Amino acid sequence: MRITFESGNVLKKNCSICGRREALEQALMQLEEELRRKRAYVEKVERMQSALAQLQAACEKREALELRLRTRLEQELKSLRAQQ
Repeated sequence: MRITFESGNVLKKNCSICGRREALEQALMQLEEELRRKRAYVEKVERMQSALAQLQAACEKREALELRLRTRLEQELKSLRAQQ
């Protein structure tokens, strides 16, 4: 009788351990999925930051070009007015 009682307790503990193991495995899978999503988000943010930096550099380059062109055109206009 005692063996049956003890084996019943062992089975209950085993079932409890299996249930906890399954819960932990499920939690791990959820965390791994969350980590994957967050890594994808980080990669997207990094790509966007890189694109923004490229756009800013292009904008600065264009502004510098526009300034040089404006300066040159103003000088030409001044020169043409002086010739008249």
